[in-house]
Amino acid sequence: MKAERTVPFLITERLEFSLLEPGDLAELEILLGDPEVMYAWEHGFTKAEVQDWLKENLRRYAADGYSYWAVRLKNDGSFVGVMGILKEQAAGEVCIGIGYILHRKYWRQGYAGEGAAALCQYAFRKMQLQTLTAQIRTNNFASQHVAEKLGLKVKSRFIKSYRSQEMPHFLYTIERDIWLQDAPDSLAVLLVTEAKKDFLQLLLLGDEDEKMLDKYLGRGELFALYKGGLKATVVVTREKKTVFEVKNLAVWPQEQRRGYGRFLVTEMCRLYSRWGTKMLVGTGDIPWTLHFYEACGFERSYIVKDFFTDNYPQPIFENGRQLKDMIYLERSLKTV
Repeated sequence: MKAERTVPFLITERLEFSLLEPGDLAELEILLGDPEVMYAWEHGFTKAEVQDWLKENLRRYAADGYSYWAVRLKNDGSFVGVMGILKEQAAGEVCIGIGYILHRKYWRQGYAGEGAAALCQYAFRKMQLQTLTAQIRTNNFASQHVAEKLGLKVKSRFIKSYRSQEMPHFLYTIERDIWLQDAPDSLAVLLVTEAKKDFLQLLLLGDEDEKMLDKYLGRGELFALYKGGLKATVVVTREKKTVFEVKNLAVWPQEQRRGYGRFLVTEMCRLYSRWGTKMLVGTGDIPWTLHFYEACGFERSYIVKDFFTDNYPQPIFENGRQLKDMIYLERSLKTV
């Protein structure tokens, strides 16, 4: 089991994003050393150049809070490449845009589009950027297609100089308001570390009492699921060294029975299996809720008598039935 937890901050159907670390150097040397992968630079990087690239990336984390991030497959942790949000210049103008470098074996499988769509969600929803750009070489038709599919449009053409070479580029751009009006219908789960109460209206569907919510929201890890717009949230807390708990799962009523809740529960079990042995969830004695968690692999464990009547100032009702006892279910994370 890992001594420290590095929780991915962005998750898609097949990918997860995390900060690059010095320990990623060997994988980066393979990626950035491949001349075919690095065609936009027209040469593969030497080991010294890769070390400098990683140092600069870590410096950008400290200075800007973002840069290229490590992207891995969720199913086996394979290193797909790097994708991120970058502060760059285009014809003397400072721009913030998306960029990616992927291993050749992951080309033409939709990973670039899937990851780039998630980066747009991150840029516009978490970072609250008003404009997002992409700098793409004029002969890079594959990346142009990815940008255009996401709604970015060519704003200008400019020349980027690199190692005494002039490289023609297109500057693609999209405004936040335009993107939000027609956000791609691609799934992205964002880790929320600040302004958690911005999600209060949805969180209160999972726990009606704000004071009870306050007892765990600060120490818990909050994830928000977007598919176009916001669909669902989940809060997970650490209860013991190797025991975690789904404290709050909420899906907008109009979005229920579309698989969002089950996706989040499954993802949390997959994710926290790296550090824990058991996932708990407590819920009222409501048959369809209990069946939902049992369908997600949970088994009934124990009952806390009169939990809702003893801990909530007002009676809690669900589907016209007053909740009294808390039913705890658990799922082993050893086989996830």
